[in-house]
Amino acid sequence: MAMLTGHGRIYRGPKVLGEVDYLVHLASNGQGTLVEIHPPAHVKDGALLHLAMDDGRYMVCQNIDASKYCAVVGDGPNADRRTQSHERSPRGLHK
Repeated sequence: MAMLTGHGRIYRGPKVLGEVDYLVHLASNGQGTLVEIHPPAHVKDGALLHLAMDDGRYMVCQNIDASKYCAVVGDGPNADRRTQSHERSPRGLHK
């Protein structure tokens, strides 16, 4: 199983819980399945967290047993790709 490490910020809704080191366990298709967060977020079992990764992507994960482990339930694009796509759009056609 491949792993991805880095440093990022963890959020619960609009509230910043702090900066963390993370270790993302990746499935054979490259999709994140489990995230280890150090230091662990002090949240209840089942809390939804947003991890803003150091490369601009984010993951939505659900805390498992109020521990340092979170199950990945969603992810999002790299912010740079959104900006580049936006910059290439013809002027006046932004929604």
